[in-house]
Amino acid sequence: MQDFSLPEQRRQHILELLATHGKVIATELSVALGVSEDTVRRDLKELDNAGLLCRVHGGALPSTIVAQSYSQRRLLPTESRQSLVAAVTPLLKDGQMVFMDSGTTLELLARHLPQDRRLTVVTASPPVMMALQDHTQIEVIMLGGKLNKTTMSAVGGEVLEALGKIRFDLCLLGVCGIHPQLGVMASDYDEAQVKRLAITQAKEVVALGTADKLEATAPFKIADVEVLAYLLTDAQATDQMLERYRLAGVNVVRGEA
Repeated sequence: MQDFSLPEQRRQHILELLATHGKVIATELSVALGVSEDTVRRDLKELDNAGLLCRVHGGALPSTIVAQSYSQRRLLPTESRQSLVAAVTPLLKDGQMVFMDSGTTLELLARHLPQDRRLTVVTASPPVMMALQDHTQIEVIMLGGKLNKTTMSAVGGEVLEALGKIRFDLCLLGVCGIHPQLGVMASDYDEAQVKRLAITQAKEVVALGTADKLEATAPFKIADVEVLAYLLTDAQATDQMLERYRLAGVNVVRGEA
């Protein structure tokens, strides 16, 4: 049996188990590591304080993404998001009906779509709509409702009613967290409802998530990862991280650095 007497060894193994199984249970860790449950609880507390996991009663889950305001997210470096934009463009075909989700990555995509691409884009995101206003070959349908100022997207019954009457060739989905076992997640309850319905209305679903969103969680589950036709991520995602999504049947496309 491997020696886990050193805290660093135990904590690294805990993180490896968490990445593999999507959760860890304190009683099971105590047996697997050959230490007391009190020692396990101290390890989980230290890992939680470091932001590497989220302690819950009886064990731990992957760390939860802390939601930032839209203006804060706009200030983040764009290199990783730009690689996602380059990866998704070949999936967009002339004549498609496309749902474009909210988020700074989708806004960036809207600003950089090829000028000769003919699409009908449906969105609940005012920033996406504004980014497409000068694109002469794209028809834009804006879904109206209550504005969520954190996500800069329209939410509520009006959005859901209109969305339920449209079928999409492609749903381009922004995510706050995506975990191979726990699924695709959002940080906002109302926006999660919009995302769930958009998925059911689409022939294919494409999730766009930078490496920091992989194996991370958020409060509201949208769907299992198996609903995704593609997961687009950036060059920072490792082969080990991506293999777990491939095993779930998802086509993984990693953008270039």
